Amino acid sequence: MVDNICTQVGYTIPKHQINYIARVPTHFGKDKSINVNFINRYIKEEFVASARSKKFMTAKDIGFVGNEQRLYVNDHLTPYSKALLTRTKAICKDKDYQYVWVKYCKIHVRKNDTTRVMIITSDSDLNKLA
Repeated sequence: MVDNICTQVGYTIPKHQINYIARVPTHFGKDKSINVNFINRYIKEEFVASARSKKFMTAKDIGFVGNEQRLYVNDHLTPYSKALLTRTKAICKDKDYQYVWVKYCKIHVRKNDTTRVMIITSDSDLNKLA
């Protein structure tokens, strides 16, 4: 499955750069995510960037015939970081921030094209958002 995703996004991951691949348990009967743990974080970031450059990918694209479910390639966040990201997005929406993204497993925000990037690591950082 990972090889099929690589083919779709045009990026080859050397097998020796993968530490392990596992399904992530979910709640409420949702489909389980696949966690690919890389040995080298730069390889991971290149793969994620390649996957994100392909704007739309479905399960059908990687060989699941008739399945139009959309596929996403993202960083695997801790439950704390995931909750923090949700709170960050809500606050940024209220305060008209244009950009919220995750890179290197860190939450980044930017009000507009001319403001500096701020990294959100805790709830106290959310209080600093203007």
